[in-house]
Amino acid sequence: MLGRRALALGFVSLSALAACQLIVGVNDEEGLLRPDAATADVVDDIIVPEDPCKKLHPPLPPTADKIPADAGAQNYVLGVRRFYARKNGEVMGYDLDGRCTGIPGSTTSDPPCTSSKGIMADADGGIDNALLTISESFAAFNGTNAGSDLVGDLVNKQIDLGAFTNLIGLFGYNGLSNDDEITVHIVPATGLSSVGCDGGTLPEAGPQWDGCDTWAHSPGKIVDGKDPVWTGAIKGYVADDVLVVQAQDLTFGLIGNELNTSDGMLTARIVRDGSGSIRMTDAVVAGRTPANELLSIVQLLELNGTRICESGQFLGLLRDSVCRARDLPLTQKEDGRGLSCGAISFAFGFEAEPVRLGTAGMLPDVTCDAGMTCSD
Repeated sequence: MLGRRALALGFVSLSALAACQLIVGVNDEEGLLRPDAATADVVDDIIVPEDPCKKLHPPLPPTADKIPADAGAQNYVLGVRRFYARKNGEVMGYDLDGRCTGIPGSTTSDPPCTSSKGIMADADGGIDNALLTISESFAAFNGTNAGSDLVGDLVNKQIDLGAFTNLIGLFGYNGLSNDDEITVHIVPATGLSSVGCDGGTLPEAGPQWDGCDTWAHSPGKIVDGKDPVWTGAIKGYVADDVLVVQAQDLTFGLIGNELNTSDGMLTARIVRDGSGSIRMTDAVVAGRTPANELLSIVQLLELNGTRICESGQFLGLLRDSVCRARDLPLTQKEDGRGLSCGAISFAFGFEAEPVRLGTAGMLPDVTCDAGMTCSD
């Protein structure tokens, strides 16, 4: 099975130029405001003006009048077909900390944590995505243009080989433009089991994306059987054709491992076809992850054909790049309490299409540890 292959890179199950409207159709031009930023407030009899920096957040849940009473419920399984660490030069992501850190004129320009490296300014809309600076470092290491998507290229290569992706399960979804509660699962796929709608064709040519590709799933994530049981349920909703998932803990597959994320979110535009199936476009996964955990994963990236952790050539530069990118505390509840920055904000984009669920596969062998940590 292709899932046994050692991977250069798997998907996310991650600029100086920024734009307020980053995901066409998912957010309006000014984004959505959290309650504390939407209007002027009064604190100790002092009027605090409205923040001119309009923070970008996912759409709010749909109102009850938008949901048909007899809509029913269906289950869908999709696989990530294309992945982007950056797309069309845009800065993907959302405001994760309720601040517009470093943006002149904002009433919330103060940093959420302290750092000896200095705090990087947010992108327009308060978007937190410090991982972009690391991606640009990868490009510099590899001798490519800073605006290129080296990470995305490597991820998509593995998807095209049928070696690794992420499966997204949507359960209890009415299939319509609005649904106030659905269950969402994100599970790494460890390899393509078969292609063809008869299920009998071996996957040497890679996934066909005709709705009949069958992917093996990561062991322990789904209980196989006539009616497979998915674990790790996250609640979500669909508002005007946009899926929104927000969770204190969210994980997704990256380089054959799972990257753990706190205060994570996933949004995606739902597109339907005439047969009743759906696909996802303009999807974004965003959140904050501990710097040391990110280090243990990105060291597995290949530069010039060799894993960073094996070559040693760029280890010091990689560590410095990751450690300098720390811009948030580990959790949202620690924001603004004077704690050290221990996490890195990130955002990835992807597209997903219908697939079939196979049985449990084998995780790829990606063992490689250079022992790097952010010590300060």
